[in-house]
Amino acid sequence: MARATKRFESMSYNISRWKTKSIENLKVPISLFNNGKNRFQQDVTLIGTHVVMEAGEGKIEGYLGSDGMLTITDVDIHGETSGNFFQEVFFNAMADGEGTIEAVLIWECGDKITRLLVTEAIYRNDEIELQS
Repeated sequence: MARATKRFESMSYNISRWKTKSIENLKVPISLFNNGKNRFQQDVTLIGTHVVMEAGEGKIEGYLGSDGMLTITDVDIHGETSGNFFQEVFFNAMADGEGTIEAVLIWECGDKITRLLVTEAIYRNDEIELQS
């Protein structure tokens, strides 16, 4: 199911810190992560149905269903290659997923802080304005 709207401002650098605020029933086809259409071929560890996938220097964890859907239970994307992985793989995969995730991302050197919100009706990554 495609998301209703999406907004993304391109980032050309890495995520220093990722803080997941909430995840609820977040499911995406696992094929979207290693489909040959992106330049990232993540290391994936599968123990039974438990999946751990590298994401920059962080990871994405979840459980693989018999239908090929990955139910994501934890996301921590940060470090080397994380900005590109977020843009090219994770954010795009969310468009074909279902469920919700809300997270705050601090980009390299603290240049930008963004709030990621993906729900059935909203698909965005907006900058948070800090007041001085």
